[in-house]
Amino acid sequence: MINDVRKAVLLSLGERYVTVAIGVVQMAIVSRILSVEEIGLAALGMAVVQLADALREFGVGNYLIQRREVTQDSGRTAFTFLLALSGLFFIGLVGAAGALGSDNPDLRAFLAILAFGFLLAPVSAPIIAMMRRNLQFGSLAVVNGSATIVQATALISLAWLGFGAMSFAWAAVTSAVAMAVTALAMRPDLIWIFRPSLANWREALSFGGVASLTGLVNRAYEMLPIFVLGRWFPLEAVGLYSRAVIVSQAPEKLLFASLAGVVLPVLSREARGGRPLASAYLSGLGYITVLQWPAYILVALLAHPLVLVLLGEQWSGAVPIVQIIALASLLYFPAMLTYPTLVASGAARDALTSSLIHLPIGALIVMAGAWWWGPTGLAASQFLAMPLLVIVDLVFVRRRAPFRWIEIAWAVRKSAVVALASAAAPTAIVLIGPEGLEPGFLAATAAVAGAGLGWFGAVMATNHPIYNHIKAIAGAVARRLPVEITDFSVLRRNRSAHQAYAAKSFVRRKAEPTS
Repeated sequence: MINDVRKAVLLSLGERYVTVAIGVVQMAIVSRILSVEEIGLAALGMAVVQLADALREFGVGNYLIQRREVTQDSGRTAFTFLLALSGLFFIGLVGAAGALGSDNPDLRAFLAILAFGFLLAPVSAPIIAMMRRNLQFGSLAVVNGSATIVQATALISLAWLGFGAMSFAWAAVTSAVAMAVTALAMRPDLIWIFRPSLANWREALSFGGVASLTGLVNRAYEMLPIFVLGRWFPLEAVGLYSRAVIVSQAPEKLLFASLAGVVLPVLSREARGGRPLASAYLSGLGYITVLQWPAYILVALLAHPLVLVLLGEQWSGAVPIVQIIALASLLYFPAMLTYPTLVASGAARDALTSSLIHLPIGALIVMAGAWWWGPTGLAASQFLAMPLLVIVDLVFVRRRAPFRWIEIAWAVRKSAVVALASAAAPTAIVLIGPEGLEPGFLAATAAVAGAGLGWFGAVMATNHPIYNHIKAIAGAVARRLPVEITDFSVLRRNRSAHQAYAAKSFVRRKAEPTS
C-alpha cells in the first residue's frame, strides 16, 4: 500500500512539475504581451465558467472513485449524467452570454467560446476518474501533460498574433480537445462507458446532487474576489488580484494540486479496507505542513523578485497582495484533506453542511475588506476568514475521523520547527541586506539556497516522517545507477587493483636495464 501511494505521489508530482514549468513560462510570456485589463477580462470570464463547471461536473468523478465497485451500469450512468449536463450548460452559457456580458461585448464573446469546452468534457472526465480510482497516475500524467502543452502553445501563439483576452478562451477549447483525444488513446478499453444508461440514476443523483452543491458553494467562494472586484472596480484591479493569487499560491500549485488528485483515491482505499481515517488524516497534515509552511514563508519574503521575474514591471502593484495572501495561506493547511476525508468516510453531506455554515460568513468578511480597502483589503480579509473555515471543517472531520485537538498540534510540531529553520536564512538576508524586501538576483538566490539547506537540515534533525521517504526515494534512484557509481566497495576494490597494478609496473620498470 505504501509503495503504491508513494509511486502515485511521485508520478503526480512529476506531472505537476512539468505542468508548472510550462505554466511559469506561459505566464511570464503572456503577462508581458497582454495588458493588465485584458488579463482581468480573461480572469472574470474564466471565473464565470468555472462556477458553471462546478455544477456541470455533478461530482461524477468522485462518485466513481469512492464507489466500492464500478460496474458497467454505474460507469454508463455517470457518463449519461455528464453528457446531459454538459449539453445543458453549453446551451445555457451561450444563451446567457449576452446578459452576463451586457456591459462588455468582449466578455460576451469570451463566454460563448468557452462554452464549447463543455461539449468535450463527457469524453475525458469519466476516463480520468477511472485512472485516478486505480492510481494510474502515469497515464494521467500523459493526458494532463498533453493538454497543458497544447493549451500553452495555443495561448502564447494567439496572444502573440493579437487575439488579446480571447487567446485564453480559444486555448482552453484546444486543451479540452487534446485532453479528450489523449484520454481515449490511453484507455481505449473504457469505450464501453460511452453508452447512455440510467440504470443507477438514483445512486448517482443522490451522491452527485450533494457533491455538485458542495462544489458550487466552494467554487463560488473561491471566485468571489474576482466577481466582487469586477463589480466594484476596473478590470485592472481584477487582473492585478488574479495574477497575485497565482504567484502567491505557487507552492500549492507546485506541491499540492497534484496531490489533491491522489488524496481521495488513497483515503477511499483506506475506508474500503476498513482502516481508520484519523491516523491517515493526521499523518497527512504533517506531510502537508512540512512542505507548505516553508514554501509560503519564502514566497512572502521574495514576493518582489518573484513578481518581476514571473510577470514583469507592469505588475509591481501585485507585490503586497502576494505577500498578504501567502502569509494568510499558512492558516489553511487542513483544507486539502477535509473534503476527501468526508467523502471517503461516506459523509459527503457533511462537506456541504460545513460549507454552508462557514462560507457565507467568510464571504461577508471578504466583501467588507474589498469594499473598504480594495484588492489589498480583500487579501487581508483572509486572515479572518481562513481560521473560521478551518475550525468549522475540523469540527466536521472529527465526527468522521475522531481525534483530539491536541493531536493536530502534535502532528505538525516537527513541521513548525522545519518551517522556522527554513525561514532563518532568507529572513536574515531580507533584514540585513541593503535592498530589504526587494532583494536582487544574487540575494534572492542566496535566500532560496539558505532556505533549502535549513529545510533539509531541520528535516534530518527532527527526524520528520518525510525524511524516511526522501531516503527511500534516494535509495531507489541509487539502485538504478550503475553499480560503479553507488557501490563504494567496488570503488575500493578497483582502487586497490589499480594500486597493485601501478606497483607491479614500477617494479618492472626498475628491473629493466637502462640503455
